[in-house]
Amino acid sequence: MVYARLAALAERCYPAAARRFRQRGTVELGFCTDARGGTVSSEVKHSSGAALLDAAAKGCVIEGAAPFPLEAASRCFSVPVRFGAQ
Repeated sequence: MVYARLAALAERCYPAAARRFRQRGTVELGFCTDARGGTVSSEVKHSSGAALLDAAAKGCVIEGAAPFPLEAASRCFSVPVRFGAQ
């Protein structure tokens, strides 16, 4: 459920400038949630190679997905966030 939610947000958070320059890539994000499903911490574990995509993944995607469902509460995740057709 968490992965599907992040994948849907990646499409909405794809920066217009990155689309215009046809930047594509996968950002490996690490994040932890609190007991209520809120984001406690997040980090880019592996860059896509494009600063626009890395910033969108950490900011827009993670922030937009919170609060996470209770099944994801008090856990840590490492997930790929894909931008563009790959």
